[in-house]
Amino acid sequence: MNNNEIASLEQMLAESPDSPALLASLGENYLVVERAAEAIPCFERAISLGLASGRIYLCLGLAYALVGDVPTAVGALLNVTDSDGDLDVSVASSVEDRLVGMAVEIINGTLDSLNNPLNISQAAATLMVLNRFADALEIFDGLKEQSGVLPKLMLWRGLALLKLADNRGAYFSLRQYTSDCPDDAFGFYLLGLSLFGLREVAQATGAYMQALQLRPGHMKAGLRLAQANMIAENFPKAEMLLRSLLNAHPECVEAYFGLGKCLEKLLRPDEAVECMAKGADLAPDILDYQLSVGLAFMKLERSELALKYLRRASQLAPHDGDVAYRLGLVLGSLEQFQEAAAELEKAVKANPRSSRAYYGLGGAYASLGQFEKAISAFENALKLDPRAVEAHYELGVTYYRMGNHGQAFKELSEFAVKVPSDSRPLYYMALCDRSLRKVEESCQEFLKVIDANVDPKQQAYAFSAQSLQQNNYSVALKQLNQASVNDSPDSGGEFFASALLQFFAYKAISNGRALQEEHEYSVNIEDSLFQFMVNLAAITDLRDAYCQSHSQRVAVVADILAQAMQVGSELGNGIHVGACLHDAGKMALPDAAMYRSDGDDEESRNFNSLYEQHPRLGADHFASMPFPEGVVEAIESHHERWDGSGFPEGLEGKAIPLAAQIVGLADYVERLLSNGREGRPCSWEETVEDVGTRAGSLFNPDLVKCFMEQSATIQEKLQSFQPQQGS
Repeated sequence: MNNNEIASLEQMLAESPDSPALLASLGENYLVVERAAEAIPCFERAISLGLASGRIYLCLGLAYALVGDVPTAVGALLNVTDSDGDLDVSVASSVEDRLVGMAVEIINGTLDSLNNPLNISQAAATLMVLNRFADALEIFDGLKEQSGVLPKLMLWRGLALLKLADNRGAYFSLRQYTSDCPDDAFGFYLLGLSLFGLREVAQATGAYMQALQLRPGHMKAGLRLAQANMIAENFPKAEMLLRSLLNAHPECVEAYFGLGKCLEKLLRPDEAVECMAKGADLAPDILDYQLSVGLAFMKLERSELALKYLRRASQLAPHDGDVAYRLGLVLGSLEQFQEAAAELEKAVKANPRSSRAYYGLGGAYASLGQFEKAISAFENALKLDPRAVEAHYELGVTYYRMGNHGQAFKELSEFAVKVPSDSRPLYYMALCDRSLRKVEESCQEFLKVIDANVDPKQQAYAFSAQSLQQNNYSVALKQLNQASVNDSPDSGGEFFASALLQFFAYKAISNGRALQEEHEYSVNIEDSLFQFMVNLAAITDLRDAYCQSHSQRVAVVADILAQAMQVGSELGNGIHVGACLHDAGKMALPDAAMYRSDGDDEESRNFNSLYEQHPRLGADHFASMPFPEGVVEAIESHHERWDGSGFPEGLEGKAIPLAAQIVGLADYVERLLSNGREGRPCSWEETVEDVGTRAGSLFNPDLVKCFMEQSATIQEKLQSFQPQQGS
């Protein structure tokens, strides 16, 4: 503090001369600028006014040491005591090391001039107050060899050994001291510490109890005795001790936290956190306390209170990545996403290798609708920790919200494989499939979600959904009606859900019969349409001199390929119909144009030109019919080739619809088997070999690979094939 600020304090003190706090503050600032002589009367006046803390005696001792009055300095430093009245060796850490070092040097410089063992031991004790335990121990050991050892010497020696982590040496000194001075509670407390360090918990407990008997309000012994009982898992006893201690010392922060831990063990979490919060409020400047209470409130999902303590922690440690991470999570739970993102950005900046910080940041960005940033954060979380599988789920949901349903399904599927017991991804996978028009897959996934989350009251609704999926419309409507009749809310909070279910049930039931009739009509239409399709395919095949049932056999191959390529039920149906009708356009051709001619004369060229129009002729005839997706595309483009050498449009690569690619390969395979080369049918082995050479030229390499993988299944199916006769 500069002289202007000291002058300001002097002016304030002139106006309030009996303020102990102002006197102590001015004295400390005099001490910092080494105006020790001016500091001494400030400290002494503050003490006379009742401010008798360990810190002010420490500062007074330092001041006397700096002016060279070592005996008075020693007297002041021996008054540095804690709330139990015991010598306090923890206060020196709160003042400047420079001042402590200067005082230690001055006190050490006077030791040689001291001949009285009592004075020497007292000076050594002040070195402990100034955190010079090794120096003090050396002096104590030298005095111990002299005759007529002072009892207090063994107490201080034991304290020095404890601070130097020599529990065994401390035990022997303190055992001797308590034997010589059996009325000193501090001695038994320190003896308990040494025994506890030696893992003699039962004996340590006895020493702490002796300390409390000698001085019932001894706070440190009470805390240690409670700790010993907690280690022994005697939590009711520990609770009783800590509550008694707090009655005597309501300002004891350690007791509040000890009691909180005890209550946690007794499965009383709400009481525990409230207790620890009282301790944290008594010590608002201690980071660990604020953070501990904030985390405890987070665990109980009491976010508002968690925010209070985590904000304190953040103010105490503004650059601590873990604090920023926790604060960001709490802010997110309170839907304060902008501030949450800012804190989590601090967290990843402080801990760039933290997967959990990136994961939390991704959640904040997603809640703000900043999807690209969210995806980047979730991907970073997975890079840093591939085991953070929850990031796959969040990526899937984020991609879904962006409308990228294919990528969303991929991420959700990966999570579902790794965590098969979690039904959440199935819900979003169902939404993705619905958006991708994979109706059957979507319904199956929705049913799995229902089965995983249904409660007993909703079970009847679930049965109805299952019956509906199985096309048992009458059963489904009956179950739905029964569910709605029996459904009644138990509480006000259930009225919305029950009303919603009742509404949909009523709408479904009221329209059920009409829908069922429509379905039955639709089934009849589909049956008629299927029979028409079979008849038409059979008629078309009758015109082909080389192969009967060609179209139905093409459909067999196409069905297997479509299923293996996972095209979905709707497109699969379209591929089947398209395969059956792929050559229907030949019905409009003259007999001479039914096949491609090898001739090079004008007539052959004209017939070949007509032949190449049969896909378009067939597509034009069926374009207006209510066929499933893929039918018209399969008919029109089944002669297109991957390298662009096909007809009628010369489409290339992925420009060829998938349905047409599948039907085209199936048609090629069936032609080889039926007609082959130069009028000789190919064997199955020859056919497989031929198709393998066409990958990347005539056909999609992925489709050829699929054919190779399914070749045994296709061969078996064709061998057992029995053509369906048209009527």
